[in-house]
Amino acid sequence: HYLEKARELRLRPLLRLDFPFMVIGPFSPYQSEVTREDLAGFEKFCLAVVSRYGGYVKDWEILNETNSSFIYYFSPKNYLLIAQAGARAIKAKDPGAQVYGPACGGLNIMQAYWNPVNYLHDLLSPLSPPPPGLLSLVDVFSCHPYRFPHARPGSIPEYSSDYPPRHTPYQAQITRLRPALDAASGKKDFPLAATEIGFTTQSQDGTSPGLSKRTQAKYEQRSAILDFCLGIRPRIQFAFERNLDGLSGFQRGF
Repeated sequence: HYLEKARELRLRPLLRLDFPFMVIGPFSPYQSEVTREDLAGFEKFCLAVVSRYGGYVKDWEILNETNSSFIYYFSPKNYLLIAQAGARAIKAKDPGAQVYGPACGGLNIMQAYWNPVNYLHDLLSPLSPPPPGLLSLVDVFSCHPYRFPHARPGSIPEYSSDYPPRHTPYQAQITRLRPALDAASGKKDFPLAATEIGFTTQSQDGTSPGLSKRTQAKYEQRSAILDFCLGIRPRIQFAFERNLDGLSGFQRGF
């Protein structure tokens, strides 16, 4: 049992909670609405999972990169509705659990150019509550601050988690993000985590030269030190090994 082994090794696992139908069945990559039935089903699902694994797990992340159509897309309002249902279930079963969100893909959510909304602003300060703002629902703001494009020359750890040519410093991005989190939460130094971060040895387009494994290792080390200095905790490496059937070279290169 993986979780029993993790406990034996004194590891603290973080589990992600997804809509069950998004794991096992067809879905629209641009789904923008959720129904009451969807929310009730997700809350019931979260209650069942936390009931079963809550003795092993204290950290739960709600959905994955919903700001990006790479996985699936939900508007900020609908993500908040989902997070509200999930957080309510988690805290009902374990009031001491830590809830993570929004697990955003990149920090480009700080801009309005990728999606037609300023995703971060609308998560933190919804225009028409309910639902409440994100930081009243989660205990930790989580992000996946990959550098884009992942493996082309210039995508170094010190550059922002953003699309070129916006290569402003990553540290400046975090310096801009923290006051927004503090203002929305009313707390100093609201917890910030990188729940996925890594560099791949393969280019995304399959034609550009990728990173050597030596350079990848150096980038990973520099990125980890940078996040440590910026107070980003936890920081979860993606991934140590990914030899799964059906993955592209780009995905295998992490």
